[in-house]
Amino acid sequence: MSYSCPRDGSALVSPEDSDRSTFSRHGIHHCDECSGMLLNADAAMSAITQDKLNQMHGSFEQSGAEVDLDCPLCDSRMRVRGIAFTRLDGTEMDPIELDGCPTCSSFWFDAGEL
Repeated sequence: MSYSCPRDGSALVSPEDSDRSTFSRHGIHHCDECSGMLLNADAAMSAITQDKLNQMHGSFEQSGAEVDLDCPLCDSRMRVRGIAFTRLDGTEMDPIELDGCPTCSSFWFDAGEL
């Protein structure tokens, strides 16, 4: 199945067709045009701690502003919310505006957000 980028409409490169081993290993679809990345819940679990993933998913179900992006996986309207991550060294990163789907729990990371 092929998916389209919610930012520019171009075809997303599947993990199987990616020449980037990290994307292939973690099941990440990516856009060659805008460098955005799509993580479904399974891919996100391998890249993000379970506690943080549960917090992120819950925040999109309960709040967040609706944005003019349709989820590439289920076509639901995505929501945006500020999310702060902690680096491996324990320091906090500046919050990013992350787009998430309240229906299927997938996340869209714009270029430079992941």
